[in-house]
Amino acid sequence: MKGYVAKVSFDLSKGCTYKYFKDKEEAQVWAEDHARHMFEHNGMEQEIEVAPMELKECALLHCHELVPLDEAICLRCEKIQHDIQMDQQAEMCDKLTEAELLNDW
Repeated sequence: MKGYVAKVSFDLSKGCTYKYFKDKEEAQVWAEDHARHMFEHNGMEQEIEVAPMELKECALLHCHELVPLDEAICLRCEKIQHDIQMDQQAEMCDKLTEAELLNDW
């Protein structure tokens, strides 16, 4: 689907805050609001860019965030999956440590 990426930064060549939208006007409003908020927070003028981009919905069923065509899931879902994996690994390490302690007795 055709969509838009809105970018805001004090220098777009050095990185930015961004968000994906289906509607160009919605992207522009978000970018202007975000730039105003950032200016109020840090006193630096912000650059805004709204550009067309091919997007799709996040591949996870419960999520409707937009992502670029070359990405499967959104950053929020990616973080959730990462946190779950880290928790599972920590549980496995705890169980191994308990088993090692029991064997040492």
